[in-house]
Amino acid sequence: MSTDSAAVPKVFLVAESELLDPVALAAYVPVVRPALEAAGGRPAIISSIGGRIIPLVGEPPPNLVVSEWDSLAAAEAWLNSPELAALEPQRAKAYRVIRQYLVEAPPAQ
Repeated sequence: MSTDSAAVPKVFLVAESELLDPVALAAYVPVVRPALEAAGGRPAIISSIGGRIIPLVGEPPPNLVVSEWDSLAAAEAWLNSPELAALEPQRAKAYRVIRQYLVEAPPAQ
């Protein structure tokens, strides 16, 4: 493993959301997934299409989506990309974002 890759922490983009229209979501996922992957993201969890939230403490979000990124810069570039902006009207029909945030992992040691 090179020291350069260990110095840049991975980032996870987390979105808690409320499903609005399962049919719209079924149309959105096959479009957004390749765009996200082309931007360097890796889908990790989409609870509304097969993942499962197991609550331990507190109320879980209705839906959870997590994607993994090689860096904060890559995740931010995706969030500000024209590709994601172009998909926003389709996303808005499928689900409402309750909360969205980035989680930076500690560097590998």
